[in-house]
Amino acid sequence: MPMENYGLRQRDSLRLAVFPNLNYSGLYEAVMSIIDVVPMVQHGQHALGESVLTLLGCLVPFLEYDRLDTLPYTVASTLAIFPNTLQNATPSCVNAS
Repeated sequence: MPMENYGLRQRDSLRLAVFPNLNYSGLYEAVMSIIDVVPMVQHGQHALGESVLTLLGCLVPFLEYDRLDTLPYTVASTLAIFPNTLQNATPSCVNAS
């Protein structure tokens, strides 16, 4: 699907009809819960944080616009929560999305 179809809210139903309905909003909410837990993880924080950022980037085409509106804030908030070693990966995730 061409990237220009992601931009218009009027085409939201068209865009979402192309993809199977797999409860992407539920997955997004689960990822939000995982973000809060990352600082408590003792081993594998970097790998978990990197996976969360990758997943957020992959979810972009599947999310409704109300979720997309909050995504930049969510990704930016990971700078304070995730390990310092991921600070270079966070802007890359934003640019890829």
